[in-house]
This record gives sequence, structure tokens and C-alpha cells, in this order.
Amino acid sequence: MPDDDVVIELPFEEAGPVKDKGEKLEPVTDLKSQLDELKASQEAELTAERARTAEAAKAAETARQEAARATEDRAKVEKQLGESNLSVLDNALAAAQNEADGYQREQQTAFEAGDFKTAADFGRKMAKAEARIAQYEAGKADLEIRAKEPKE
Repeated sequence: MPDDDVVIELPFEEAGPVKDKGEKLEPVTDLKSQLDELKASQEAELTAERARTAEAAKAAETARQEAARATEDRAKVEKQLGESNLSVLDNALAAAQNEADGYQREQQTAFEAGDFKTAADFGRKMAKAEARIAQYEAGKADLEIRAKEPKE
């Protein structure tokens, strides 16, 4: 039996013409070309996605910075408004106090002159001025409390 040759049959594929042993088959070249194109396409898509992600991150950071600036600006304006309101109330309080003091002096003068009706009129005016003083002081206390409260 040593003279029997073993024959192996390989399935026939239409792979195109075979050139010399050193050269590749055309279908292999085509497949490699397609694979290279696919890799290039995927790389381009990945690069584009990275660019979109970077752009979105930049836009988000810009929006965050603008929101932070707006929050700071709002806090500054609120502080200035509070300070302005306190200043207005301080001025109104001082004016009402001066008015009440003036009415008190006028009332005293009227009492000393024996003009009780005029003294009573100045007493009413002084009471109204004192009521405004109380309102201004309450408003000022309220503003001072609000100024100390944490902002949301």
C-alpha cells in the first residue's frame, strides 16, 4: 500500500485569476480596500462626534459661566437696592425725627405762651411724625433682616 497516493480535494472557489505566488488575489485586495475605507469612515465619524462633544461641552461651560455672572450681577443689584432702600429709609427717618423735634419745640413754645389750642395742634402733628418714625424703623428693621438672609 505504500504506493497509494492520498488525494485531497479542495472545494473550488472563484477567487479570480491567480498570478504569481508573490502577488495577492484581486478579491483580497478589494476586501482590504473596503476594510480600509470602512476604517477611514469610522474614524471620520468618531472625529466628528468628538468635535460635536467638545463643542457641546464648550457651549455648556459658556452657559454655566454666563449663569454664574448673571447670579453675581443679581446679587450685586439686590445688595445695591437694599443699601439704597436703607439709605432712603434713613433719610426719611431723620427727616421725620427732625419734624417731630420741631413740632415738640413749637408745642413747648405754644404752652409757654398759654396758647393751648396751638399746642394741641402741634401735639397732633408731632404724633403723626412719631407714627411715621415707627413705620420707617419697622421698614428699616425688615430690610436689615432681609439683607442678612441667605439668597436662593
